[in-house]
Amino acid sequence: MDYLLVDPFGQVTSGVTSYSLAACDSLRRLGLKVAMITRRPDESIEDMRRRLPGEVERLAGPSTLVEAPETLAVTRDLPSGTRLHIRLHGSRHFGAWLQDRHRPRDEAGIAAEQHEIGRAHHVSAPSLAALRSHTDHMGPLPEATTIHPHPCPRPDPPVSADVHPDVDVLFLGRWQDLKGRSFLLELQRRLPHRRFAVACGEERPASLPASIRHLAAATPVERAAALDRCRLVVLPSLFETVSMVALEAWSRSRPVVAWNHLGIAEYAGSPFLHGARPWRMDDLARRTEEALESSLCCDFSFLTRSLDWDFQQSTRALIDGQPLSSTRLRPPADCADLAQVLDTMPALPHPDTMHLFQRRMRKLLRDPAAYWRDSALRRQLARLRPRAPSTPTAHASIEQRPQPQPAAPEPPGEPVVALLAQSAPTAPALRRPGVAIGHIGPSGLVKLKTPAKGVEGWRIALLHAHDQPEQADTLIEHLSSFEDFAPTRADRISVISFEIDPHESSVSLINRIDQKNKELIGQIDHLVMLDAPVALARALRCCSPRLRTLMISTHGDDLPGPDDADMHVCIDAAAEKGESASWRREITIASADRLPLTVMRLLRETGPKSLDMLLQILGEPVFDAALHDVDTRRFQGLIRLDGAPPPPAETMHEFIAALCPRISSLYVSESVYMRYRSLCAPIEAGGDPAALIEACLHDGVLFDVA
Repeated sequence: MDYLLVDPFGQVTSGVTSYSLAACDSLRRLGLKVAMITRRPDESIEDMRRRLPGEVERLAGPSTLVEAPETLAVTRDLPSGTRLHIRLHGSRHFGAWLQDRHRPRDEAGIAAEQHEIGRAHHVSAPSLAALRSHTDHMGPLPEATTIHPHPCPRPDPPVSADVHPDVDVLFLGRWQDLKGRSFLLELQRRLPHRRFAVACGEERPASLPASIRHLAAATPVERAAALDRCRLVVLPSLFETVSMVALEAWSRSRPVVAWNHLGIAEYAGSPFLHGARPWRMDDLARRTEEALESSLCCDFSFLTRSLDWDFQQSTRALIDGQPLSSTRLRPPADCADLAQVLDTMPALPHPDTMHLFQRRMRKLLRDPAAYWRDSALRRQLARLRPRAPSTPTAHASIEQRPQPQPAAPEPPGEPVVALLAQSAPTAPALRRPGVAIGHIGPSGLVKLKTPAKGVEGWRIALLHAHDQPEQADTLIEHLSSFEDFAPTRADRISVISFEIDPHESSVSLINRIDQKNKELIGQIDHLVMLDAPVALARALRCCSPRLRTLMISTHGDDLPGPDDADMHVCIDAAAEKGESASWRREITIASADRLPLTVMRLLRETGPKSLDMLLQILGEPVFDAALHDVDTRRFQGLIRLDGAPPPPAETMHEFIAALCPRISSLYVSESVYMRYRSLCAPIEAGGDPAALIEACLHDGVLFDVA
């Protein structure tokens, strides 16, 4: 036996059961010997825990890999020599917390699950969302945790072309608040002209309105028939590590509409999955209408085969003892931070029949200790309880404590360069400015925290040398003095220190950043690097295509090149030359006292624009009414040709060289102009646009050609 799957649920409506059946089928097609141990209908979870060691001993060999979910800790009684693979499907304790955050956590149950994760040979997650939700709310995971997708179940029975959909929107799953039933009801009220249906079990839920149809879904055949009758599937769950419902919909060529913070949003985008911003019902309704009105033809079979192949290769690597993560999964570009999404989740409605007295009595019977802890009587008794006199040495009163003296005012004409060069103060400061989120050491994996919260599009981080913290502190303090520019406030700037070998290559640094920390770096919009090594700048820039990097060089050692950073600020008193045409954006200043203003100016100019207008940098300045028809959400520039298009070319350099003489006018958006201002200025003076076009195409800027 090569592989053994454990299913502690054994229900058609369970995602773990659906996954286990699909995984068995996929691995058997790979030629592996696979078996599945399922919980019996009349068996408790404790009985299955006692039965499981005997079943594993009977079926598994010494090299057999046993996979089980982390929830319920069903592998508790397995011997330590078992090759155990824990797959993160989402703990039941996390689901209970989502539905009622005031309910006391089952710490013993969580500890049992964490113990199984700690002793497992391999731990894997089906998505980044599954990994992040577990580490944020359940506990830490091993550093070697891998990420690879679930397989798509094969369509059984096969999809029939004779079935004509009579339902527009289908909700498939358990009729629970955790699955987003309140969002579905609100969506139906916003789209009354669409035909809605709910497929959940055999009986119609009592709270289901008469305007929504009910379809039976108690067996796999009934679930497949319900999917064939719909045009799309809606997935408004509060959270899903992946969602086997979405994978079943794809296997039957049905698109899915879901919140974009769910794990399934990492598997594919439009037209397979239409992601809406969390808890925005207007966006969910708009995405649903777009999916129903879309006429795009997409090959669902290619997507399902790709996911199946990725699962097979990753599982085969686990069996061979060489775990690897998939490179396919990536969150959508507009996906918000998971912690912020869960913090803003609306409260779930309580049943109408449950009044305040009933809720309190249920809490008293369920957990008397928690009832007494939260009661008003306990708080009143705590106020009346006499307090023991505190000793002056241990607990001094506010009046007795030494008060901090105000700092001496800074001389008005003192330059910043003197502040940057001064040594660290002898007395430790009470609190450094900025929010420290991590340190990049000389060895080991790079571990970061979630960047400081800020306005969308303005998450700024500062990278500085570990032995020179005073430079970063001084720069942050001066940036915070600009009261008209809130993104550079000290509480919104994340701080990262580095201490690396100057001879370490960028490839070595990239290999030290795992997928989770690349995702955290991708949440940063602007990264300001203070005298950082070129190899580190290259490695961090490769973590996310949306990251904008600003390199500051206060000395002439290890200067970066035009492709190492988006912007460069050089301090050189003997070479004051302003803008440079070799970089996308480079500014040389004579002294460090102009550094805060220069950094603030670059951040402000390259940040998001609410109105991104087109600016003409080449050609005769004439009014063109066609500019109003340019889709600025898709294109960031417009090129008008004078005559025939250029002939075919073998390389991009040859194509750009043949294109530039034929350009009659060139327009770029304001954000592109500010980002590539050093390349745009020579064009406005009559220069060749080849360098600008090449840099824009290299960075993913799209031009509309007419």
